[in-house]
Amino acid sequence: MFLKKAYPFSMETLRRFCTVLVVLASLVSRVTVAEDVLTPASQSSSEGYYTLRWEHSSSNFQRLEVSSDATFQTISVEYPVSGMKGISLTGYQDGTYFFRLIDDQQQASNSATVVVKHRSLSLAIILFALGFSLFVVLIGVLIFSSRRRGH
Repeated sequence: MFLKKAYPFSMETLRRFCTVLVVLASLVSRVTVAEDVLTPASQSSSEGYYTLRWEHSSSNFQRLEVSSDATFQTISVEYPVSGMKGISLTGYQDGTYFFRLIDDQQQASNSATVVVKHRSLSLAIILFALGFSLFVVLIGVLIFSSRRRGH
């Protein structure tokens, strides 16, 4: 009796509305959203090392495949990754590398691309020479100022 006075709908209408909400909630919970598992999707490295992660995945990945082509026709390296949530890789030469994870059902994840382009040797030599020059100037200033004060 209270419901009719306070609200303009019946108890049956309320029951139907709740049933529809429960059905919609169960449908929404079954929907899975495709997401990138392997991150970063694209990365560049000037040192030849990088980190790949797949922390938010519910799949049980067994191995990480590395290829120099996006179609993975030729797999150059496979790393066992069972139970892992990420991996750091190093020692790669200049080039473009593609990575994907393979789970226990032999299903592949999204692919990640890493472009390795090392810094030039001439830049490294210039920076080393600049640093060495500053070091020599600093030592010279310290020696000159200590002799001037008579220590």
